[in-house]
Amino acid sequence: MKNILVPTDFSSAADIALRYALKLADRFNAKLYILNSYEVPHSGATMMVSINDLLQEESQKGLQRLDERLSEDYPNLDIQTISMQGGLDVCVQKSIEEFHLDLVVMGTTGASGIEGKLFGSNTASMIRNITAPLIVLPHDAEINEPCKIAVSTDFKFSIEDEIYNPAREIALNYNSDISFINVTTEYKEEELNAIEKKFGMDVDFVYNEDIEEGIKEYLSDKKVDLLVIVAEKHGIFHNIFKPSHSKMMARELDIPMMILAQ
Repeated sequence: MKNILVPTDFSSAADIALRYALKLADRFNAKLYILNSYEVPHSGATMMVSINDLLQEESQKGLQRLDERLSEDYPNLDIQTISMQGGLDVCVQKSIEEFHLDLVVMGTTGASGIEGKLFGSNTASMIRNITAPLIVLPHDAEINEPCKIAVSTDFKFSIEDEIYNPAREIALNYNSDISFINVTTEYKEEELNAIEKKFGMDVDFVYNEDIEEGIKEYLSDKKVDLLVIVAEKHGIFHNIFKPSHSKMMARELDIPMMILAQ
């Protein structure tokens, strides 16, 4: 893991994600990119130029202040700031391609709602459109090392599949304990044992009619530091990240969530 990106709107929610990303960057000796994107509202041509210049100036000043503070606190980290015009998901994807990013870390706006401009309706769009792994930090999350990682699986991929490489890399670096969990609606011991054997390792089966509720049930019983989910383009887990579902998941989880896009 060599390059990590944090989108920021300079809010407290973004600061939580930044703190988490700083720890990862320090642990992996990675370069940290900090992105502030801004969009120009539709208006007349003359007015649009004026607003664009103002927004660009505010973006650059905010990043400069942040860079100065971080340079003092983290003198050994390689940090680069990016000011870019456009929608958040578009700017993140451009940054992924230009800087060969390995991971994106971003925050939510808290338990009272996710209407903030950083996360908000961008949640599902980010998950659908960006090509790098994404870690989402709840506003009130504790910044813990990922010593206990839970990977939610529907057995579409083997444990050796490369899609799990980002989570595997973190686990190896931190010597983490990894558990695979599967939410199922009924208990059939022989079938589950056969699936578990084919999958290649022990799986914790959670019995619930609803995937989200089953995941939350498991997390409430275990001291998990990082939840990992594969968001397939047309699979059952991708349905969790439709706009309404993604807001609920981010609002109700109190630990970081890593989303791996197929």
